[in-house]
Amino acid sequence: MGEETRIWDHEIADFGRRSIPFLSSNGPYSIEVDQANQDEIHVLFEGQRLVWHVFCKSVRDGLFRLQGMTGGAGDPYKDGGDWFELVLSSPAVLRYWGDRVLVHEDHEMLA
Repeated sequence: MGEETRIWDHEIADFGRRSIPFLSSNGPYSIEVDQANQDEIHVLFEGQRLVWHVFCKSVRDGLFRLQGMTGGAGDPYKDGGDWFELVLSSPAVLRYWGDRVLVHEDHEMLA
């Protein structure tokens, strides 16, 4: 495995635009990412459109990783305030962290 490279705010991460379906223990949801807006991702859950802010972007072996804070209220696990880590692999992986402990991990639902 290669070394992880940080992508700074003035740099563009070329990950395209994707809508990624996931399944949590509280039901289905989807994540929308768009390289045209790298500061946030959109989460669609229970009819709500939420915005999570991206604080860190990186790439390793061609796989982009976006990290930041969930919006708290309205997130799929309803335990609020988790740090997220979205790995844009195929299938994509979304991890939720709380105080350096992995709390949840969801995998993209492939057709």
